[in-house]
Amino acid sequence: MHQQHRRRADAAKLEAWARWLCRLGGGTLPLRGDRLRVPDGGRAWESSPPFDLLFTPTAKTREDRELEFFERMYGPVKGLRGDDRDAFLRDTAVLVAKNLNADRINDLLMDRLIVGTAHTYTSLNKTTDQNAQADDQYPEEYLSSIKDGRLPAHVLRLKIGAPIIALRNITKGVSNGTRMVVTRLLRNSIFARVLHGPKKGQEVAITKVFTTHNMGAFQLERRQLPIRVAFAMTINKAQGLTLRRVGVHVEEDVFSHGQLYVVLPVRGSR
Repeated sequence: MHQQHRRRADAAKLEAWARWLCRLGGGTLPLRGDRLRVPDGGRAWESSPPFDLLFTPTAKTREDRELEFFERMYGPVKGLRGDDRDAFLRDTAVLVAKNLNADRINDLLMDRLIVGTAHTYTSLNKTTDQNAQADDQYPEEYLSSIKDGRLPAHVLRLKIGAPIIALRNITKGVSNGTRMVVTRLLRNSIFARVLHGPKKGQEVAITKVFTTHNMGAFQLERRQLPIRVAFAMTINKAQGLTLRRVGVHVEEDVFSHGQLYVVLPVRGSR
């Protein structure tokens, strides 16, 4: 009898949480000042976290609203130097639903926040068949157009001072998800300073390597720097990160409420 009652109680909690997520995604949650009503254990409690739950830009056009939001997120970095700047970039990110949006925002913020000429790195793509034999039937134009969150971009623009995130293990202490800041740009490689972890503060070399991705009919091998610019990143990529300053850019629908759920525990203390 007790177990049956507990199952009903657990089901009620899950139902309350599901309803809350749906209302969060639909933008219909009631706010009392900066206080948000959150279901917990079959009841609702009020939480007043030390950060803005919603930010409503005052600009009229979509472009100006975005710029206002980005200024709110990254404006303070303009006056920071040294360790203070590193800490701000380590702890700050704009989260979006799709890599396409992240790439657009990263290019925009890099040009607005960092003075200097961007260096462009272009990938080399090749394919192999299921037997690991070279396969030349796919044109380079098609291969270079393939975009996937697990692959580095075909064209990568970087500036010294830009925050980046590793897409794979690079060296001992610099693994997939490690955040860094670019310090030097060379012809086919870069140097970056690690912002957290066992190699925090150290400069590491990053060279172009082949990343393999299964496309079903063939294996794509892309030789590129295994990184992405990290002013903005997808909600999925943010899983496992701890950030102090998070902006969620959701002017379009996310794929699932699971993505919204991921955002909530990302923000925390380091």
